[in-house]
Amino acid sequence: MIATVSRRDLMAMLCAGATLGATGYPKAALACDNALLRVGVDAFPQTLNPLEVRDLVASRVLAAMYEGLTRIDHTGQIKPALAEHWEPADNGRVWRFHLRRGVRFHTGRIFAAGDVRKTFEALLENPAAPSFAVPGLKKVLGYDDVVQRRDERLRGIEVIDEHTIDIRFSEPCAIFPFFKFLIVDIDFVRAHGPDWFTKGSAGTGPYRFSTWEPGMYVDLVAHDGWWDGDPVHGKVSFVVTGGRETSIAAFNNNDADFIFIDADLVRKTVESSGFQRSLISCPRMQTRSIALLQDRYAPFRDKRVRLAMSMMIDREAVAERFFRGMAVVHNGLVPPLLLSDAGRKPLAYDPAVAERLLAEAGYPKGDGMPPFEVSTLPEFRQEFAYYASQWSNVGIPVTLNVVPKNEFYTRSKKGEYVAYNMGWTAAYPDAMNFLGELFHGDSPFNQIGWRNADFDRLIGQANATTDPIARATLYRAAEQLVLDDFPVLPLVVPDFVALRCSPIADRYLSPFGGLVVR
Repeated sequence: MIATVSRRDLMAMLCAGATLGATGYPKAALACDNALLRVGVDAFPQTLNPLEVRDLVASRVLAAMYEGLTRIDHTGQIKPALAEHWEPADNGRVWRFHLRRGVRFHTGRIFAAGDVRKTFEALLENPAAPSFAVPGLKKVLGYDDVVQRRDERLRGIEVIDEHTIDIRFSEPCAIFPFFKFLIVDIDFVRAHGPDWFTKGSAGTGPYRFSTWEPGMYVDLVAHDGWWDGDPVHGKVSFVVTGGRETSIAAFNNNDADFIFIDADLVRKTVESSGFQRSLISCPRMQTRSIALLQDRYAPFRDKRVRLAMSMMIDREAVAERFFRGMAVVHNGLVPPLLLSDAGRKPLAYDPAVAERLLAEAGYPKGDGMPPFEVSTLPEFRQEFAYYASQWSNVGIPVTLNVVPKNEFYTRSKKGEYVAYNMGWTAAYPDAMNFLGELFHGDSPFNQIGWRNADFDRLIGQANATTDPIARATLYRAAEQLVLDDFPVLPLVVPDFVALRCSPIADRYLSPFGGLVVR
């Protein structure tokens, strides 16, 4: 007889851990001054350099100051930004962008085609710390020469005139307009040294840098003359509220106007009647999984062990009990809105089969498995306590390791954890953002070291395929290769849930990163 956590016990675990203590619920009301928007953040990023951005909080701050050639609206559609329109040539081996006229950087300079070239080349100057945007440049002619310091210029970029630029590739690149490259006044960067981003902003966005108190706040002010009209707010302040209950308290005490709710506090917040008028949500364009580093823990090299761990997770119960149903159960690795998984069987919950698989792998009731930790962020403590409990019920010797956010991100990128919570939010609306970035053998964001030559070949074909239906077919085949090997354990994806003091902020909530202030 296998001991498991029942749905009733799961609910009890949640309720026992979700007490908000002295902060209380709630006294917030829908009332705030649009002249100032105070956005609460859990902790501040280590850098606000748009050429090296690699974390979600930094992306949210920078999105208010910097723009790309294109942008993604809240429905996932590609819209014009610094480029007014664009078209492919040579069967997708060339993209021509027609740039917006009269756009001015925060530095006072007029934006022109040369700034696109300079930004792309600057993005490649530090390959040890690539930004989210770098994979989008890998097929540009001259990429390897610039990265390996054989040349300073990307020969695939041709400035036609001040407002027209061609990007040439080694092979067709159908999704290039999807990538968000934050365009920067590189002349300002060169003139102000390595800490230039603490002195000013060099973007074209609706807000420009004002002041930064590290660890406390960064203030932005409206960019007068923004090409897309007047920004909504005179000032936007990103303030460190500490996350979790302290962020809710900050909103409740009128110290913040917009906060995200940590995943394990969603149910308590949703069920609080006093917050109903302040509550907004949207699905995350994200994938979540538990990464299992096979080179650091021998039992993970056996697929039967990985499948057994997956079969101890009741994903439907997790979505309902931990996230009040405000979560999506994926049957694959790519969000269903980007790549339908309707024809794929749901990931099974079957403790009896899990126990049998462990025995077949040579670990009956976990015997012979060395103890290990599964690491996660504080906001997923309760969810991961359930996973650890379920695995322990079949003898797997696991303990829970809850790590502060900045430390978690630093150590997980270095591969210091054996098993950990791996999340990835889409930067653009295409399955390549999940499959290529996370699992391609040459991707700088492939943290688990998984490699498969057939997968890499399919991803290369998809990148060169302009027809979206044909590209989706290739993506499904590539995704199935990952699922067949099962190097990670897919998890449910909770919605973005936030509290805001004014409905005007509703337009800022986005599936792609959660927040875009305008």
